[in-house]
Amino acid sequence: MEGGGFAFDKRRFARQVATEKETDISNLGQTVIQLVNNSPAGLTTMEIEGLLDIPLKSFLSHFRSVEQLCRERVGNLFVYFSSDEEILARQKQKRQEVDASAGTAELPTDTEAIVILVERIKNHLRFIVY
Repeated sequence: MEGGGFAFDKRRFARQVATEKETDISNLGQTVIQLVNNSPAGLTTMEIEGLLDIPLKSFLSHFRSVEQLCRERVGNLFVYFSSDEEILARQKQKRQEVDASAGTAELPTDTEAIVILVERIKNHLRFIVY
């Protein structure tokens, strides 16, 4: 994993010792903070889920008040940026560039979209405990 992390059973984690200020944040939380801080354009919830290979929608709502991150609405999505001012400025600039070029990207075909949807549903269902 990029940034000094490791993977176990297809899950990716940060290899970072928490500072005294960060001890109230879980290892998963530290991993998310490290991923966001090291990302060139901040990360959306879907991008973080893709990197970690686990669903995080409910977990990420807890990051609204984490001082190491800055959460902002960009279009229809929330993007998590670093709260470090220098990194934040670079990430926002890059996010604008990425979003501007995304308008020119090709959408998947109907068949590809169905395959993507089925895979997302399968991955989601494996986390449901009966």
